[in-house]
This record gives sequence, structure tokens and C-alpha cells, in this order.
Amino acid sequence: MRSRLCWWGAAATFGDLKAPTPSSIGWTLNELAPLVRANDVNVQMPFLRDLFVCMMLAPVLVRASTAWLALIVSIVVVWSVSGVHVPLLLRPQILVFFIAGMAARRFGVAERVARWPVVLCALPFVALIAPRLWTALLGNAFFDAHPYMMAAFDMVFRLASAVLFWRLAWGLAGSNVADRLRGIERYGFLAFCDHLVLLWLFGPVIGLATGALGAALYPAYLLVQPLLVFGVTIVLGQVLMALSPSVARVLSGGRLGRSASVTA
Repeated sequence: MRSRLCWWGAAATFGDLKAPTPSSIGWTLNELAPLVRANDVNVQMPFLRDLFVCMMLAPVLVRASTAWLALIVSIVVVWSVSGVHVPLLLRPQILVFFIAGMAARRFGVAERVARWPVVLCALPFVALIAPRLWTALLGNAFFDAHPYMMAAFDMVFRLASAVLFWRLAWGLAGSNVADRLRGIERYGFLAFCDHLVLLWLFGPVIGLATGALGAALYPAYLLVQPLLVFGVTIVLGQVLMALSPSVARVLSGGRLGRSASVTA
């Protein structure tokens, strides 16, 4: 990810890539190691950094009583909604979801959700997606005018999305396509690392055909973005495995570069 910053900054500074450019030494250092604020280029780094902090807290959290976990979540929710910046966590809501996952395991929520009808799991998501799309169409002005409400809504919406997609994932795990999906999953971490680069590089090119935001074909581009990114990532992963299995293993979080071949 640090090498990405170097050539990305060069392409934006000396080339035609419309991307953030280095503005100061402090900005550059924070892009390399997100210590005090979220990154502009390496947007995945703050997530990994906060996840590392959560993992450091995990031995204490997993031994905490339910009452203590509820108290911690309440405090972090207030912290998240208030927008108060404390560099311990750049996005404190990640700790909320981290503890929510621990609570789901402690109380067997995952197994119960897996037995619910898909329609039931989809209802909260469908009910919340309409106002979410409405606020997105209004643009940044609405977000700026209602920051606390939007921050609270965002957390609820993400939890509703998690319930739906967990139920869908559970269903797919027991389906006939499970083995093929497990093969594709090998490329998941690499896609996590490269998706923004691919969107920055190829998005403007595809935009020449679909038009800019607001054009009739632009929603179609948004819908196929995940497929485009994953398709290119699979090709990239195959090339990396052919050229250097060790590099492929590092960039994929250990998922690629193994001797066993999996058809994707």
C-alpha cells in the first residue's frame, strides 16, 4: 500500500490522474502511517489500523461481562455520533461492530439468523435503503446539515445490512456454488487492497462511455463495478502467482501462491 502511494502521487502530480496529491510532509507521513487521521489515498489503512487496535483490546473484551460490553458500546456509540476526534480510533464505529460480532457469537445470534427467512432479514435493509438513497441524492449539503443524525443512521443501516448479507452468505455456503465461491474468496483480500486503485484508474475511462454522475447509464456502471474489480483482481492474482508466488502470498494475505490450484 505504501508503494501505491508513491506511484499514485507521481501520476496525480505529473500525469493526468485526478487524485489527491501530496500537500505537505505531515500529509505524506500520515498517508504512510495513519496515526492521527484517516487517509486520503490509502483509505483501507485506517480500517486495518483500527482493526489492529480492536484486536489488541480483544483479550480484555472477550473476558468482559455482558453489562460491561453494553457500557463500552454505549460510550463508543456516543463517541461515534458526536464526531469527537480521539486518535485512539480513527473510526470508532469499527469497535462497535467488533463488539457486536463478539456478542453475536456469545449469544448464538448468527445461528438464529441463519434460520430466519431471507425476506424477514431483508425487511430492515429495504426499509432503510430508501431514506439512504434519498439522502445520497441530496448530496453533501444534507450530510453537513445533519451530521449526528446521519452518523447514527449509518451505524443502524450497517447492522441491518450485516444481518441480510450474513443470511445470504449462510444460504450460499450450503448451496451448489459453495465450492466455486470458496475459490473466488482467495482473491478477496487482494480485491480489498486494489479495488480503489482500479476504480481510480479505470473509472474515468469507463465514464467516457457511461457519462458522468447523473447520466442515464451511470447507475449501470455503479452496479457492475464490483464485478469489474473482481474480474481484474482475479487476472492480477493469476499473473502474480505465475511471476512470484511469494509476492502473491503476501499481497493476498496468504490466500494465493499456494501449491493447490483452485479454479476461479
